[in-house]
Amino acid sequence: MNRWKKNFILNMGDGAAFNGGMAFIAPAAILPLFVHHYTSAGWVLGLVMGLFMLGLCLPQPFGAANAAQLSDLWSSVRGQFLLPRLALVGMATTPWLPDHLALPGFFLFFTLYSFFLGFQIPLWYAFLAQFVPPEERGKFFGYRGAFGGLFGLLGALAAGWCLQSLPHPWGFGSCFFMAALLQSISYLFVTSTEKEEREIERPEASFFASGLALLRENSRFKRYLLSRIVLSGSTMATAFYVIHAKSLFSLTAAQSSLLAIALVYLPATLGVIWGPLSDTWGARNMQVGGAVLAGVANLFILGERSLYGYLALLFLAGCGNLAVTQLDGKWLMELDEGRQGAVVSFFNLALVPSTALLPMVAGFLSDYWGMPSVFAATAGFWLSGGLMLAFLVEERGISPRPRKA
Repeated sequence: MNRWKKNFILNMGDGAAFNGGMAFIAPAAILPLFVHHYTSAGWVLGLVMGLFMLGLCLPQPFGAANAAQLSDLWSSVRGQFLLPRLALVGMATTPWLPDHLALPGFFLFFTLYSFFLGFQIPLWYAFLAQFVPPEERGKFFGYRGAFGGLFGLLGALAAGWCLQSLPHPWGFGSCFFMAALLQSISYLFVTSTEKEEREIERPEASFFASGLALLRENSRFKRYLLSRIVLSGSTMATAFYVIHAKSLFSLTAAQSSLLAIALVYLPATLGVIWGPLSDTWGARNMQVGGAVLAGVANLFILGERSLYGYLALLFLAGCGNLAVTQLDGKWLMELDEGRQGAVVSFFNLALVPSTALLPMVAGFLSDYWGMPSVFAATAGFWLSGGLMLAFLVEERGISPRPRKA
């Protein structure tokens, strides 16, 4: 077996174990249900997704600057990728804390977990750029998403069983501990990746200089970024799909947690189809289709009163969301080698206002105007962002910056 095939298999295992663990702490299902156990305030529920996205995006400039200076990415991966797993262990203790300490403790460890993940994202992209061939990137992200979706589906079923069979705090506590265990297994997979002897050009400019230079030099990237800023407003409804269904259909916490299967994990298994297709049909075309699909699904959710219909619409919304978000990696890795970390972090930092603040805005909307207002606004972001992507961004992708002679 050659090195690429071995590394491919190891990183499929990483995706499977990581996403299997994430199913036990799904920000779209399990964590809102945990918070809802202590409070029904919409703004607190919105804080879950808001903090998660803030943590993923805000530390990335620092992570990019760190990754750009590293001489040995493999050793740094072993050290930095351990930190989120340690935060999960701390989070797993919070269900046993007294009620007045459980939520503060949870948000503390959850914030640390999110920020540790965000800090390592530029390093992860730089790490991937060293061993994933350009012609295999659509396949890589698609298959990794599919394996993650399959094991996430199994994890969501197991999480539902835990919440159904075990009393509080054992139900949520066991979910959090399983997340820590599975993501520790994913750590073993990713740190077993064999080192590639490939030189990657290091950026000469700082993070902000690289990002601003890219905006000046590449108009397609600028238009793509603008479209994605609008599309990222769709995260405002993520934490509310499950809570709305729980109230509308009188579901238990365990039944509600299984809705994440329709929203996240079943759509992710389709990565074996859309990943390779994006290599031939174009990432932009698939993202536009995904945005329209998710927008229409959110409009129909407004009036859906059947549980099975609601599940079908969640599945369609999830398919659209996955097509848009998981193909970002394909776009961003097509930029100059050595600048992926800076570009990815600049890209995600630009999404912070919408991804971090709008979920909290959605909490206030749900408190004052009800859940339908959240889904209507979400549909608006999906459809308007999809139209911008279709008419402003050329399909041929983001071309590398011309090198100086």
